[in-house]
Amino acid sequence: MKYQFMPMFWGDFFANTLHLSAQELGAYVALIGHAWEHDGNIAVADLQRVARVSNWHWTKIQVRLEPFFNTLKVRNNWHHERVHSERTKAAEISNKRKEAALQMHSKSKASAYASHHASTTTATKERGKTPQKGFSPVQEQPLPLPLEKKGKENIPARSLAALPTGALTREPNSEPAERKWSTDKKAEELTLAEINALWRLHGGRT
Repeated sequence: MKYQFMPMFWGDFFANTLHLSAQELGAYVALIGHAWEHDGNIAVADLQRVARVSNWHWTKIQVRLEPFFNTLKVRNNWHHERVHSERTKAAEISNKRKEAALQMHSKSKASAYASHHASTTTATKERGKTPQKGFSPVQEQPLPLPLEKKGKENIPARSLAALPTGALTREPNSEPAERKWSTDKKAEELTLAEINALWRLHGGRT
């Protein structure tokens, strides 16, 4: 596994490398950087190339850097224990974060599903309700009653006022063709049948 950065503990680093020359220190930094990318190991055949040291100086530098590595743990490799330990810690942290992210994603997905299921169930129940008698299923407003069931008090006052002058003082005759009216009744004396007849006669305008 590759990691974006390598932790560097400079206090420990300088305390352990104060006896190295500049060239030896540079070679050591190159070696531990390579070890970080390869699980703490450096192939013996690649040591000089990785350290970027010429043949003239390599023998001396190799002797100075060898104590920092375990040369017996992995065959034909120099193994750096501290680098390997830090890589193991980094792997554990990465795995824990991955597990936490997966759990969070799983909980979020379950919560979203439960919310969607609850809303769907509620909508289904609402659609399955039987509308109450006398109410419109769309607007849930009382439906208008037939005119024959209304009393005089339910007829709008502006409708009565809109009738022609004298219409409320006329009374229908028994002959429907001529519809003769008497003029001796006031509006409050009209019967329900007479008001309904006047209502239909004038188109039920409000």
